Amino acid sequence: MSALEVRRLTVRFPTRSAPVLEDFTCGLERGETVVLAGRSGSGKSTLLHTALGYIPEGVPAEVTGEVLLDGAPAPRSLARRGQRLGLVQQDPEAGLCTLRVRDEVAFGPENLGLTRREIAARVDRALSATGLAPLAQRATWSLSGGEKQRTALAAALALEPGVLLLDEPTAHLDPQGAQDLLYILARQATEGRGVLMAEHRLGPLWSLRPRIVCLDSEYPAREGDVPWATCAPGGAGILEARGLRFSYPEGEELLRGLSFAVAPGEVLGVAGPNGSGKSTVLRLLAGLTAPQRGTVRVEGRDPAALGLGERRGLLGMVFQMPHHQLFAPSVAEEFALNGCKAHQTEAWLEKASLQGLASEHPLRLSIGERRRLTVALALAGRPRVLLMDEPFIGQDHANAAWVARQISEASRAGVAVVLVSHRLPLLARLAHRVLFLGRRTHLGPTHEVFAELRREGQQVFTPEYWEEQW
Repeated sequence: MSALEVRRLTVRFPTRSAPVLEDFTCGLERGETVVLAGRSGSGKSTLLHTALGYIPEGVPAEVTGEVLLDGAPAPRSLARRGQRLGLVQQDPEAGLCTLRVRDEVAFGPENLGLTRREIAARVDRALSATGLAPLAQRATWSLSGGEKQRTALAAALALEPGVLLLDEPTAHLDPQGAQDLLYILARQATEGRGVLMAEHRLGPLWSLRPRIVCLDSEYPAREGDVPWATCAPGGAGILEARGLRFSYPEGEELLRGLSFAVAPGEVLGVAGPNGSGKSTVLRLLAGLTAPQRGTVRVEGRDPAALGLGERRGLLGMVFQMPHHQLFAPSVAEEFALNGCKAHQTEAWLEKASLQGLASEHPLRLSIGERRRLTVALALAGRPRVLLMDEPFIGQDHANAAWVARQISEASRAGVAVVLVSHRLPLLARLAHRVLFLGRRTHLGPTHEVFAELRREGQQVFTPEYWEEQW
């Protein structure tokens, strides 16, 4: 008897002409790991949300077929399904409900009406399993993307469901965090828990001995050829940071006098553990956050003092969470806000594999589609400085290669690029220099920084460690 089974499932959204899933059947046994593979937009997230019941109960859609739990029709009630299925969403912010990490992990068990002792025991086990015990009192808003993803996983584990539903659970995790996640999932299988996971990067998952279910017959096995950023950077730094110091109220000092400059045509890769300050650096460079000490200059000006008109054409930014920068009621209107004409919009949609989505609300797109939309929007403004935070999240191999080509082409056109990414093989192929934020800060030519990390015993943060797997 399958722990979870979907039979002849078809899901059609009212704003799309074709069904996202059609006549799909799949089962998951207790103690089994099943990985859903397929191109961005092929229906992986839709399948997970439909299994949970969020589609169509929370998101309107025409759904036919059956969802079975332990051989019986799944209850219609989301609350009752939620006791048996634990979901970790692709967007780790989407499920956060409370203000502190410990409260977030306790939220589910509290709603089950458990005793205080049982709630505390479950929370402690989940925090320990995910390495979050030291962050138990941290404000959820102050967490990095990877820390939020681990918090979402801990909250799901605290429910002790029979089946875990995971939507790209490694996307925001640093390499060590991703490795730790695999150990957690291996334990779930030995405890008899089923794991149904959507993931683009399959290599590291082989240790879990998963069964692969592909939702797309044309899904490529590996990333395509990615050209090196061959432009030789030249001239004075168009982007300069001097003596940056920054800390959040509840945490240690993240930046302790950081200084660097980025020249036109240069790609500066930024890597490091979750919570080390990578996204904070981008926000400081964009003028969205003020340093406690130090200065940032873009073409000699303070980015925080730039008006909207001055910023457009100078700075382009891709946020880690796509929904943080999508405001218009349709994809076409997002481009119009960026000054694009209709023919330019259509050209960008075709480039980004978003054809036919001009009238769609941006927040109805899949995470991968939203990410490509924000990359296209940033590039459409023809910026001289491009700040990119995890632009490969949610991308299948072909679309990740497309994003990489856009970065390479921007470099060859003289754009200064600051690229934050956990996809170390791609980062190593694109970056002229690397800024590594960790126990020690390293800044230098890409090969030298990774060589130094090897000497320090931090091989998990080097590209060759993940090259064959990721």
